[in-house]
Formats: sequence, C-alpha cells, structure tokens
Amino acid sequence: MPDYLYRGVLCEHKKAPQGPDDDYEVLLQRADHWNDIAQRAIDERARWLREANALRSATSSLPNEILATIFKFACPPIDFRKRVFCRGPDDSDGDDDDDDGYRDDDWPIPSREKEDLSYRRFPMVLGAVSNRWREVAWSTPGLWNTLAIEPTYRTVRKEATRLQFYLTNAKSFGFVLDIDLRRYNEETEFFDEESPPLLEDIITGPEKLSLEPLKAVVFGDMAKNIQTLRIAGVPESWIPDINRKALNVVDLCLSCDGHHLQSESSLVLQKFESLHHIHLVDMFPLKTSPLPSNITTICLRGVQLDDCIRTLLQCTSLVEFYVRYPRDSSTSNPIPALLQEPLIRSTMKRFGWDNSGPSNSWNSALLQMVRFPNLRYLEWTDGPRRGTPKPEVDFFSNLPPSLTSLTLFNNATTSRSYEQRAQLRRLFIHLPQIKKLTLLKCHDQYAQIIFVLLSRGPDDKCPSSPNDFVFPKLRQIVYRFLGHISRRYVDSEDGRWSESDDYYDSGETTASRNDSDAGTVTIYPKPFMEVVLWRSKIMAIPYFRLKLTECRLERVRVVWERFRGIVKGGLRLEVVEDTKLVDWEKPI
Repeated sequence: MPDYLYRGVLCEHKKAPQGPDDDYEVLLQRADHWNDIAQRAIDERARWLREANALRSATSSLPNEILATIFKFACPPIDFRKRVFCRGPDDSDGDDDDDDGYRDDDWPIPSREKEDLSYRRFPMVLGAVSNRWREVAWSTPGLWNTLAIEPTYRTVRKEATRLQFYLTNAKSFGFVLDIDLRRYNEETEFFDEESPPLLEDIITGPEKLSLEPLKAVVFGDMAKNIQTLRIAGVPESWIPDINRKALNVVDLCLSCDGHHLQSESSLVLQKFESLHHIHLVDMFPLKTSPLPSNITTICLRGVQLDDCIRTLLQCTSLVEFYVRYPRDSSTSNPIPALLQEPLIRSTMKRFGWDNSGPSNSWNSALLQMVRFPNLRYLEWTDGPRRGTPKPEVDFFSNLPPSLTSLTLFNNATTSRSYEQRAQLRRLFIHLPQIKKLTLLKCHDQYAQIIFVLLSRGPDDKCPSSPNDFVFPKLRQIVYRFLGHISRRYVDSEDGRWSESDDYYDSGETTASRNDSDAGTVTIYPKPFMEVVLWRSKIMAIPYFRLKLTECRLERVRVVWERFRGIVKGGLRLEVVEDTKLVDWEKPI
C-alpha cells in the first residue's frame, strides 16, 4: 500500500471527537485529507499511464525536432475572425479576393468557449500522453504563444495560472492573447464588498471575485512579449496598465462597457510605438494626438464622431479605416484647418464610414474634402432622410476608378421607396466601375430597393441601353441577411409583390422566415431574377453570381423556370447559398 494511502487509513482510527463542534471540524479535515489523497492518486495514475504509453509509442524513433514539427502542424489555430473582434477581410464566403472588408459580430455574442477555446488546451493534452511527449511539448515555444480565455468569477485564478504557464513556455515568442471578460462582468455586476455574508459564501468569497490575479499576469514581467492583445469588456482600471505595460503590442483590440472614461483612464495611443492595427469598441474619449506613424489599420465602433475624424486626420499612412455606430459628439469646436481644403490620403485602400447620424459640420466637411485616389473598397452606412445632401454627392463623385467593391452596411429605409431609389441613384451613378456589391445587415426593405434600382433605368423605367443601369459592370452580389424581417403576404406561385410608394402601408418585403426550418430566412427570387434578366438582355453579360449567407432563395416555380431559361440562353449564373451551389437542373 502506498505510504500516503497508509497514512489516510491511520487517520480514520484517530480518537473520536468529543462534541458537535469538534465533530464538524474533524469531518471537514477528513474530507480535505481524502480529497488530497484522491488527487495524488490521479496524478500517480497519469504518471504510470505516460510510462506505459512511452513503451508502445509509434513515434519513439523520431527525433525530437521532427516530433515538435508534427505537434506544431497538428495544433489547432484560433480563428479570430469568428471571435469578438475581427479585423481585415472576412473570406468566409470562399472568395479568393479580399473585398469583404472587416466583419464585426453582433454585440454581445454568446459564449464561444466550447467552439474556440477548449481545443486550445492541445499542448496540455500532448503532455499527458507520455513523458517524452511532455518534454518535447514543454520545450516547443510555438505551441504556447496563442491563448484565448473566457474567465468567470469561479475560474479567474485558474485562468491566470494557465496564462502564466503559457507565457513561460512561449519564452520570447510573440504572444497572441484574447481575453473575453463580458461573462465575468455580467456575473459580478451586482456583487461588491457589502454583499451579504451568505451570498459571499455562495460565490466563494469576495476575494475570489477580484481580477487582480489575472491582471498581474497580463501586465507582469512577460507583458513585453504580447504582440496581439484583445480584451472584450476591459475594466476601466486596466487602461492605465495598458498604457504603461503593453507598449510592444502590434495589434490592439479593446472594448469597454460604453461609459465615459475618466481622463486618467483614457487610452493614450501615441505611447504604442510598435502599433500597426487598432480596433476599439465603445472607448471614449481618445487621446489621439499625436499618433504613431506606423499605424495602418483602425476600426472604431461606438466612438465619438469628432475622435474618429481627429484620428483620420492624424494618421497619414492609413491603409484601412472603418467607423461604425459613431457617437454624436455635438461639438461646437471650429472645423479643423485640415478640412478647409482637399485632404488627400493616397495610401488608403479600404474605407468604411457611418453617415447615419444627425447632421454634423465636421462630418460634412470631411465628406466634401477627403480624397482617396487609390481606394479599392468602400463600406457605406446611411440613415433614412429626405433629399440627397451635397456632402454625400461630393464624396461619391470624388471616389476613384480603382474602387470596384462596395458594401452597404446596416442601411434602413425612408418612408417612400421611390424617393429613396432616386436618392441612391444620384450617388451610385458616380460609381460605374463597381463589380461587387455586398448588402450586410441591411433592412429587407432596403434590399428590395437596391434590387429594383439595379434592374431599372432612370425614373424607374425599363432600361434600354447599358448606360441606363446603375453599376453597369456589376457581376457579383453578396447578401448577408442579418437584419429585421417585415411581414408580408407572398404569392407562392410567382413571387410577385405589388409596387407601392409607401411600403409601410403595403407591408412589402423581400424576406420571410421559413416555418419548416427554424432560423432560415428565405429571399424571394423575383427581384434578383429581374436584375439578371434585364442585364442579360440589354448587355449580354456572360456571368453573374449571387452569394447568400444565412438565407436562401425561395423555390418559386414560375421564377425558377425563368432562371433556367436564362441559364439555357448562355448566361453562367451561380447562386451560392452559404456554401452550397444551386443546381438549376434539380426539380423543385
């Protein structure tokens, strides 16, 4: 019998307790004692299993260097494009080009622990196989330099210990760290030092609620090795430490709770001399002057509009710049001198702007004066309003011929669809070079307006020449339906809708929920069929592609027959529903 088990048995033969209080304490001591013995037994069993695995290992003849290489290739990566923050193109639709801009998930998103985090314990699993595998895994820094954690109030200390272990094993390798604190923030929102004693016992004590163990590791001696830092729900008290300790970060992604930061807690971007990429959500105010000259990518969401504009003015070498959901700053400050004359940003390749807020003198000046001579991709958000303001027309008229991809993000509708189509035509006629159009999180009524606009000529008449079309070079539409669905009655035979100037009265839409498949959105095919039909008839286009994400075309028999006729006429028409290509020969 092992010595620790023998001592455990002897413990059971000690003198019995004399009173109720003594009885309770002794029972707790015995429970803790046997818990320690059980844990030691588990560790002992794991050790002998590693010894057994080592004797039968098929990799015993491989050199350590080869085994380490195999481990690195087998280690599953974290797809940060599917996590809280996303920067750069989202190629989830399978395209080889990089025209989709940056994707930002709905906020807040559900826990992704099971999806993204559990398999990142892969290096720990390797170490459990055999002593040799453990030795090789523990000495391979490339296995340990990426970690994503989602701590709760119960797991803060455990996650801090794991992070310290990863940082130590990664040695001097550049480290990628993703911390999602939103669940922790929700759990501890109503807990404080004055919580009732019983409640403190339930949550394992107020000292266990503290993030200090995790904070000490993140901003400790190894902080200099962190090159990518992504923190969702970052506490305001962490901002000064980020300003002081995370100065070697190349890619910084932070989200706050949306409250106004105190001046001493503001993010001071000019301190980050190595910074290239920034993604900030609900972080305001920003101390933006001066900014490091090597920043190339900035994504701002929920940031004050004047801070967004100041950031754009400060960074002269930007390649990508996106603004979503800006906060109205209602600034009374005079328009910056840089916006008194044309502002040229020749390095800008990808630009996203949210123009849906109330009229603002700084915003108007920016749209009128900014110039991007080498722009390739534009993401545009506009709010429902009457008329087409001159700054918007000026902005679109100054866009360069190099711009071939346009994304309309989170756009809504006005009260009259005909009027809005006329407004959009006045903007889009300045972009005849557009080849790819993406509708992202747009209201379904807005999508209908776009499809009608693409299939008709001026004054909503049938087109008679290529010059009558908006985007005459358009060859691809990407529709990611993530918006609101209106109610409407649809004729299931031909998919028609009645044309009405006021869709609020008619209840028209292009989408509905499929009752037979919960969560599936069906897009009525008639609007898209009209786009393809008229462009094929007038311009004899050889190819057209529709990519649908999180939705599908309704199988309407009459419209489907028209599609088949167009395909038989020589047009190569591709419709992709998520990842599946529609087969036109398949009966419906």
